[in-house]
Amino acid sequence: CILLACNQRVRTSFVEDDSVVVKGPVNGRGEYHGLVRYYTRKDGVLLSAYSYKNGKMDGEGVLFFRDGSVKSRLLYKQGLLHGFSDFYMAKGNTRLRKHY
Repeated sequence: CILLACNQRVRTSFVEDDSVVVKGPVNGRGEYHGLVRYYTRKDGVLLSAYSYKNGKMDGEGVLFFRDGSVKSRLLYKQGLLHGFSDFYMAKGNTRLRKHY
């Protein structure tokens, strides 16, 4: 962990057979709290970014295609999908909108 400011640290961890790197700020309990990003470990491509609050997804989550364009936008509340989520095709056109 790297100390950024008073009581704010960043945690880096690995998931899915160490092929994905997760980086984001943590609160005093070591839980993700703020914008957390998921990258490929091999080449550092941004896969997704989620807003966390006290260790749970809370707010917007965005998944990306490898070219950086948006694959989907999801809304979370206390760790659960909540509200409208949009899913896109590679060209950027909305392909599906779903309400949770």
